[in-house]
Amino acid sequence: MLMELSVTLIPSTLSPSNNSSNRLVLTMVYQSTRSSLLRTLVANTTLRLLLLSSLMMLLEGYSSVRKKKLFTASKSSFSVFLLYHFTKLVSFFLSLLIRLVAEKIKPLDGLIKLTKWIEERGLKRAAVTNAPKENAELMISKLGLTDFFQAVILGSECEYPKPHPGPYLKALEVLNVSKDHTLVFEDSVSGIKAGVAAGMPVVGLTTCNPASMLMQAKPAFLIENYADPKLWAVLDELDNKGSSQKS
Repeated sequence: MLMELSVTLIPSTLSPSNNSSNRLVLTMVYQSTRSSLLRTLVANTTLRLLLLSSLMMLLEGYSSVRKKKLFTASKSSFSVFLLYHFTKLVSFFLSLLIRLVAEKIKPLDGLIKLTKWIEERGLKRAAVTNAPKENAELMISKLGLTDFFQAVILGSECEYPKPHPGPYLKALEVLNVSKDHTLVFEDSVSGIKAGVAAGMPVVGLTTCNPASMLMQAKPAFLIENYADPKLWAVLDELDNKGSSQKS
């Protein structure tokens, strides 16, 4: 169930403590590429033909090797051959697909406004992602956020990736901040679980998954995009509390 949260229902960890408004941290993950990848594949005839031809080449290569008897026709040999070449094929295809999507990727509504809000208040921020380094850097660059993020934490560089809290705990350590003054944005169940397990309130984005699925991971609340009035009601409340504490 999707429940809109009024200001009085906002979890206390979303509100700055006494004299702590300057230490509030936003550890953020921006627009996911998963749905964009699927839409691009479905809509792009060239990509579909490329995938089909690549699979045909893989099968022809296996058939050729079998005829030359370069290895026995055992099930284990077939498995090794198929796994090795299929992995290379998938890696190549996804790399190409990521680059094609990156050329057309657009920031979610409200993203530019939110980044300005964060920068104006001098808040620290990091991107925490399970994506491969090359893909993460490419997407962040295409969204114009290379200089915005002060750290990029990769799941592959942590002991365990999300949904383990490790990547978010590492982000807190790198930024030298407390989880009590940190807000996470996530669009996946594994990401929300990771943020919650790390002890931080998580705002879920319904850009890739249905609200009912995301709510199972127990986010603080859900938004459609960064322009969602629910999000800005929370941020305005934080501003008001910060102002009252200074006065």
